[in-house]
Amino acid sequence: MPTYRRSLIFNINKFQVYILFPTIITALVILSFLGLLYYLSVNEAAVVYETANSTVVYNQFFGNVKNFIPVIVAIISIMVLILVFWSYRTSNKLVGPYERILKELDEIIEGKRDKISPTREGDEMFEELLKRINLLVEKHKSHGL
Repeated sequence: MPTYRRSLIFNINKFQVYILFPTIITALVILSFLGLLYYLSVNEAAVVYETANSTVVYNQFFGNVKNFIPVIVAIISIMVLILVFWSYRTSNKLVGPYERILKELDEIIEGKRDKISPTREGDEMFEELLKRINLLVEKHKSHGL
């Protein structure tokens, strides 16, 4: 029997939206802030204060750490993208088995299948649930329902 597998690229279930939407919004806010930080670090803007005796030019933004800002922005951006990818993979590991279980339960209801297939690699989280569902299906069939 062929195994059912979801496409992992851009296949987002409605349940994944609850996990991914806040993560992506947070990532966009952080990346926007980092873009502003980078812009301010490469911008030559300065504040000029004039007093009666002299003129003082004061670099208002980053001073001596200005050269490190692009590196910091790059590192944090990579970390944020890794977090978004990790959130997607984690939610996919939860939603994939969930969809497979629903599909197989529908097949049991239609009479096309006798029980749910055992867990696949990576679905170990649902192993106990599948045992109980199969036990319930067996009891249901033994009572002639």
